Amino acid sequence: MPGQQLLSTNQGAQNERLADFLLSKICAVTKVPREQDYGLDFYCQLTQPGGRVVRTSPYSFGVQLKPRPTTNVISYGGYADSKDLSSWKAYEVEWLFTQSLPFLIGLVSDDRLDLYLTSAMWHARWEGGRPFRVDLTPDSPDPVTKNGLPPTTESIPGAPGDSKRWTIPLGPPIVSWSVSEATNEVHLATVREVLARALDVEKTNVLAHTQGVPYREWILNWSPNWLPAPAETRLGTMWFANTGDGMNLEQCARAVGIALPALAFNLKAQGRTQELARLRDAIECVNAFRPIPDGMRAKITEILDK
Repeated sequence: MPGQQLLSTNQGAQNERLADFLLSKICAVTKVPREQDYGLDFYCQLTQPGGRVVRTSPYSFGVQLKPRPTTNVISYGGYADSKDLSSWKAYEVEWLFTQSLPFLIGLVSDDRLDLYLTSAMWHARWEGGRPFRVDLTPDSPDPVTKNGLPPTTESIPGAPGDSKRWTIPLGPPIVSWSVSEATNEVHLATVREVLARALDVEKTNVLAHTQGVPYREWILNWSPNWLPAPAETRLGTMWFANTGDGMNLEQCARAVGIALPALAFNLKAQGRTQELARLRDAIECVNAFRPIPDGMRAKITEILDK
C-alpha cells in the first residue's frame, strides 16, 4: 500500500536481515525468497575458516525463523477454524515430518539469534503416527535427561489423525550469539564447534527417519554454547513403538530389507559362510514384509533357498 505497510511486515523483514547477518558469520546461507517460503526461511551449510580460506563442512540444516518475545509455542496442525472440524491442517504436520535436513528453530530478538534443536519431535511421529497437532515449545525449563525432553499429550475428542495435541519441549538453545559477538572469533569458533557436534547427532536422527527407523539419539548434559568434551560426551538413545496394528512395521522392514541383503551379499563375497548362515531367519522375517528382489536373492541362495 503506498506510503505505509504493516508494522509486522517491517519487523519481519528486519528480523530476517539480522538472522541472515548472524548466520553468515558461521555458515554459507541461502535465504528463501518469500514467494518460495513454504516453511523454511534459510538453508545453511556450516563453514570453517582455515588461514586465508573458508571451507564448507558436512553439516547442512534448515532454519524456521520466529520473533522474540512473542513466540512461546510454534504449532503445526490443529484446526484452521475451531468451529470447522473439517479444517485440520494436516499439511503442516506432513511438512514438519518430511524434512530431509536437520530442522532448527531460530528465535531472533533485537540483536541476538538463538537456535534450537527439534529432534524431540520424532516422538510424536513414531508414537502418534499422524499427530493431530504438534506444539514445539522453546526454553522449556525441563533439563535434558536420559529420557530426552519427553513430550506430553492431550487428547482432543473427535479430532482427526491420532486425536492428540503433542507438546514437545525443545529445552534451551543449542547455540546463541549476538551482533556484538559477531566479530569475536573465539566466540564464533565455540558456536561452530558446538553446532557441528550437535548437527552430527541430528544427521543420524534425520537419516533414521528418512529410512523408516523409529529411533532418536541426543546429547546429554548440554547448555547453550557448551557441550562436554568429546571423550566425555554421552548420548541418550530411544527406539519408538506404536501400539496400532501394523504401524511402523513396513517402514522398519524396508530399512532392514535394504541393509540385511547388502550385509549378506558382502559376507558371501568374503566367504564368511558361518556368519552368513546366521542371517537366514532375519532375512526371511523381513522378506515377509518387503520381498527381496530376485537378483539379490540369487546372490544369497545359500541362506534363502535350500
